[in-house]
Amino acid sequence: MRLLVCTDGSPHSMKAVNEAASLAARCVFSEITIVYAYTVDKYLTDSMMNLGQDIIQVIKKEKRRRGNAILRKAAAVFADAGLDVHTVLLEGHLASAILDYAHKSKYDIIVVGSRGLGGLSKALLGSVSNAIVQEAKTSVLVVK
Repeated sequence: MRLLVCTDGSPHSMKAVNEAASLAARCVFSEITIVYAYTVDKYLTDSMMNLGQDIIQVIKKEKRRRGNAILRKAAAVFADAGLDVHTVLLEGHLASAILDYAHKSKYDIIVVGSRGLGGLSKALLGSVSNAIVQEAKTSVLVVK
């Protein structure tokens, strides 16, 4: 079985990381991957096009730096449990990038936090976790 863990560094997603590590310590997974997705706002990039590609590349570089730091923090949770993990940084629409990666890589279960770093909270789930639950072709564990 293959496990995909989603994180954005928020407290809810770190609870999901911890729960996934606990699950992985009790079960046998052939592969564990932690994924962080980021997007560069289309409005921002469209409005900055007249400033040139340099500023857009600076924004992307900073988002990748932050994403890699979050992935290292999440991977440390698994390392502390004696588990090996892979980390993946994705760019694109958050839910779509995660779902496409999960589908193409044929994960058996996806673990997400109930809410992330988004603006207004939804009534039950955050928008990314809700989209993953609704659209995933595999089982999804939502950690509250």
